[in-house]
Amino acid sequence: MPDISKINNVAVADISKLDSITFADGQKVNNQSVSLVTDAHTLIDSQDAVDPDTSITFSSLGSYDVLLFDWINFDSTDGTTDTLSFQVTTASYPYDAFITSTAFRAYHNESDAIANVEYYAGGDQAQTQLYQWLGAYTGANIDSSSSGNFTIYGHSSDTYVKHFMSTSSAETNEAIFSHHIAGYVNTTEAITAVQFKALGGGTFTGTISLYGLATS
Repeated sequence: MPDISKINNVAVADISKLDSITFADGQKVNNQSVSLVTDAHTLIDSQDAVDPDTSITFSSLGSYDVLLFDWINFDSTDGTTDTLSFQVTTASYPYDAFITSTAFRAYHNESDAIANVEYYAGGDQAQTQLYQWLGAYTGANIDSSSSGNFTIYGHSSDTYVKHFMSTSSAETNEAIFSHHIAGYVNTTEAITAVQFKALGGGTFTGTISLYGLATS
């Protein structure tokens, strides 16, 4: 059987077009309308914390309804164990918005001697204006850090409170901790900036990237 050289009289080597319609435009294939998802998972910004940084702030949040922050290898550098945390700015609340949240965690140590899944009251807030922690405390070991993702939904809404969720993994003193946190920022004002800090307020290193997620 000979090799196929053309499809609908279009050379395979020039497959950028089908039926004389540029496929990248997503207009038609064989005269049928094509609807393509655009900007499905788009990097908006990425920032590195370099000692002695004490915060990372994202103030250009884009026009997406869902914002996803990924953090990689958060590590406190001020000599203490610590965890990543966040707060937001709105018209009325400059990094002191009211937050309500809940948390649970699972952990398992290297020697297989300790393991558990539990509700974790230490991760909760009840209508308080503190920075909300996002994951387990990193340990004292030199190779200890935490990584995870943090999602905010409908940050620009002027009708609803702002829901968020976080999932993370951390090595803490020769044990793995997986934390799951959900909550809401109790304001109907649009969030205009998100700031990350070490919960203890000290210096840290790591990378945080912001993505916009398309809803259609």
